[in-house]
Amino acid sequence: MCRKRFCAHLMFVVLVYLLFGQSVKAQPTSPAPKLILVLCDGLTIRDLENPHHPALYLLARSGAVGLMNVRTAQPYSHLSALLTLAAGQMEAAQPTDGWAFQQQEQVPNSRGTAGILYLRYTGLVPTKPIVHLGIASLLRRKLNTVLLGSLLNQARPPIVAAIYGNADASQPDRSAALLATDAFGQAQGDLLSTQRDVEAPFGQRDKRMDWFYSKIVGGTASLCVIQLGDMTRLAALQTKLSAKTFQALRERALSRLDVLLYMLWSFVRDHGSVDFILVSPVAARGAALPDAWQRLTPIVALGPDFPAGLLTSPTTRTRGLVANTDLAPTILNLFHVPIPPTMTGRPFVAVPYRDGAHRLAVLARMDYVSVLNARTVVGGMVAIGALGSLIAVGALIAHRFKNRRLARWLSAVFVWGLNLPTALLLAPLWVPPTRWEYILRIIAWMSLLTLGCYGVGRWSRWRPPSIACLVCILLIAFDLCSGQQLIKDSLLSGYALSGIRYYGIGNEYLGVLVGMALIGGCAWLDDLAVLQAKESPLYRKMLVGVWVLLTVLFGWPYWGANYGSLVVTCVAFGLGREALWNRSTSLVKAIVLGCCGIGLAFLFGELDASLARRASSHAGYVLEEAKHGRGVRYLGEIILRKLAMNAHLLTSPYLYLGIGVVATILAASFWLLCPEERARLFRRVHTVKALEALPATVVVTLFFKDSGVVSVLFLIGTTCAILLWYALQEESGEKGGREGVASFCSPSSPLSGKIEA
Repeated sequence: MCRKRFCAHLMFVVLVYLLFGQSVKAQPTSPAPKLILVLCDGLTIRDLENPHHPALYLLARSGAVGLMNVRTAQPYSHLSALLTLAAGQMEAAQPTDGWAFQQQEQVPNSRGTAGILYLRYTGLVPTKPIVHLGIASLLRRKLNTVLLGSLLNQARPPIVAAIYGNADASQPDRSAALLATDAFGQAQGDLLSTQRDVEAPFGQRDKRMDWFYSKIVGGTASLCVIQLGDMTRLAALQTKLSAKTFQALRERALSRLDVLLYMLWSFVRDHGSVDFILVSPVAARGAALPDAWQRLTPIVALGPDFPAGLLTSPTTRTRGLVANTDLAPTILNLFHVPIPPTMTGRPFVAVPYRDGAHRLAVLARMDYVSVLNARTVVGGMVAIGALGSLIAVGALIAHRFKNRRLARWLSAVFVWGLNLPTALLLAPLWVPPTRWEYILRIIAWMSLLTLGCYGVGRWSRWRPPSIACLVCILLIAFDLCSGQQLIKDSLLSGYALSGIRYYGIGNEYLGVLVGMALIGGCAWLDDLAVLQAKESPLYRKMLVGVWVLLTVLFGWPYWGANYGSLVVTCVAFGLGREALWNRSTSLVKAIVLGCCGIGLAFLFGELDASLARRASSHAGYVLEEAKHGRGVRYLGEIILRKLAMNAHLLTSPYLYLGIGVVATILAASFWLLCPEERARLFRRVHTVKALEALPATVVVTLFFKDSGVVSVLFLIGTTCAILLWYALQEESGEKGGREGVASFCSPSSPLSGKIEA
């Protein structure tokens, strides 16, 4: 009996041990974090494709990847980059924003430890290991309560964030602490993460990677932020190091990063509820593009909330592209914390896309095109503009000295210029290897399109400028309705790098299209009136219908998404309609049409906000923020910001270069054109009446577009190209039928011979 009782007790003890002992043993000594965020400056897409760093190589192929825009408010700096990540909006940093120290740490050029100075500055007794001595500056800018760490600390229950690491160089740089600092300037973590190394930049490098790993495993924070400073310190000395030394030190830093990624990858795999994000806040500088702020940086995410795919966000609406302002909203969304209205970014997500190799190929192409556009935009546009201006002046001189044949042959340069926006859309379809080949390819597209316009015009009732305008309008309309891939890659837009607009139609193409639709459309009506020896009201109604469609297309939130364009197009096309019916274009009508455009913008914005919510476009987001606490004052701030941006653009030398070119051509035209030619232009009734709508359009564009100066410049340039082409033609328009259109491409014309060939 005793033996049976003993066996029963023994079996009970064994069963309890098996049920509870193993489960207790399996539990970690501390709860696993929800998110691990690693910050490492200077990464490129090539680092993700390099098999010599196996952890980074495999992580990029098995996780969600993307490219991140790193533009910040000026002046650009590493501090501004980290502040933008923490604030979820572009903010200019102050030098004190990186003043975070351990309590017991001696502050440079000060008497006492950081804890004593914090007590002296704030009157608060620090309760956390890290104190931020620049909290007063953040408080004055009303940023202390809207940074990521502060918002997580305000959640109920509070979410603990910890920071490990620094980017100290000649001066302390603890800017990553902004991601974990609460509203009182305190944070969990350990900033003393470097050790002496005489061969490293500034004589210091990050500690062993297992030190960071032990901090994560042994800590209690739900958000663990790791700042690796080796790449930051190396970038600070890049100009003082030889290329060989720089590359060797960079490989050492990447190898240490690879070790940390391997350990963290294993940790994430063992804990199924942990997410991991690798971010490069500042891009690498290179010989091809020394400006680090004109590069995209890779971002990699792994975990249950980030399945394999390409990262995207409502901010960019571009597969594989996110903004640096999206990081803070994404982290808040992962912790189910409300996103404050001050944050302009949106949470990014992973969308499925084929396999890892194809995902990296998409990112590599985007990175290459963005760099190529940044290198080419100034030199390419100046070269093309100079070539076109010289030929245009030559055409005017030839016309002045009665060489009509040469003048008409050279007048094709104005059609060539009208085809520039279309050529810029088509040139990146097959990515060229060098920027000079890129420029030559743009010129080749312009020339091919010009020959096509003349060829089609010879066998139709359309003049070449009208054909060039129609082709550009149709191509952009198709692109807007199919994802805007051509506009995003265009040299004229550069959406991925600008950081201002990532989708829809930008102000450059807006000015071009308004000019083409308004002036080019009215010139087309004058051509038809001459050809048919009478005017048909049907064509006027057709043109007005096109204007209405363009207005809706430009402003619709899922296509053009340009709400300022609704005001511009309402004024331009509304006054244009009045001109077509020989009515006056008064100031009162312009104001009424502008109010109609504002009402239409609010209507589209409200529709967008109600349908898309947090994924809405610019106007929908603005209206949502205005309704939920920011009020009408927020709308006023946006208007003032647009005016300020236009005022800032007035200081750009490239703007005055463009104005100078246009003014030179206009002055040369006025001097070189005879009174008879100018009088012939004024006989084009609809074209001249449409010019009356331009002053009001220019004023409205400057007020309602944040870079309206750019739109105005392209609008005036397009108008000049159309008018000058017609001014240089002989009185062929007095002939009827197909003969009147084909006379400028007669067999005696050199250009006609090329087309026939």
